[in-house]
Amino acid sequence: MTQEIECPSCGAPSDKRFDDQILCPYCGAQSYVGDATKALAADSPGGTGHDDHATLASVYSRFAVGDSGVCDWGQGPKTFTVEGRAQFEYSGGYWSEWYLSVDGVGYWLQEDEGIYLMFIELPIDDPDSLQELHSTVLDPQETLPMGRKMPTLNSSMGNWFLTESGAATLTGTEGVLPKSFPPGRQIFYFDGCGGGYRYTIELWNEGREGTLHQGWPLEFEQITMESEGDIAPELASSPESPT
Repeated sequence: MTQEIECPSCGAPSDKRFDDQILCPYCGAQSYVGDATKALAADSPGGTGHDDHATLASVYSRFAVGDSGVCDWGQGPKTFTVEGRAQFEYSGGYWSEWYLSVDGVGYWLQEDEGIYLMFIELPIDDPDSLQELHSTVLDPQETLPMGRKMPTLNSSMGNWFLTESGAATLTGTEGVLPKSFPPGRQIFYFDGCGGGYRYTIELWNEGREGTLHQGWPLEFEQITMESEGDIAPELASSPESPT
């Protein structure tokens, strides 16, 4: 008995079980079959014990593309719509990055095992510094200890310090995203904090491309989905939050 591949977005089956990349014919989500998901499928009941049959990761979330809700991080309630999602696989499992339109402004909500971080992208003042950071990762003589002072890539930033770094693979996307995210893309990520903010850098294409985001944590209670109820009618029906 072979393992079917299921779309992580809509759950529809696919017979492309030998492909590394899959385009769902039902919902249009693009997915990459990573090593961890292949191993899970091989070890599951009915699996072959080999990597040639796989199921894509399906991770519980409060969010789904097209959902709407209200969030409040201390600046008053703001309505949002979930526009899209990117899912990443790393050594610790999976995390999702949900692209939200918050009162018409694009934000990323990172979700990892029930922990939420809201991010907004910052422009990078010195793109060359990305390649320098990438070369540090590849240099066996260099180390990236936790607490290391990280480069200030935007003039609005203060000092910030590394808390975690590693490699990840983009396993799939769905919905509408602000830029192209080809499944299978390998990235290096650097997470840190400073000045009351969280920061994350993601690098790909040997450091020639990357993004910088500034963020802050959100508690479960600071986000209410319309599907969960308890949203004031004037907020649920209005595209903009009150000033």
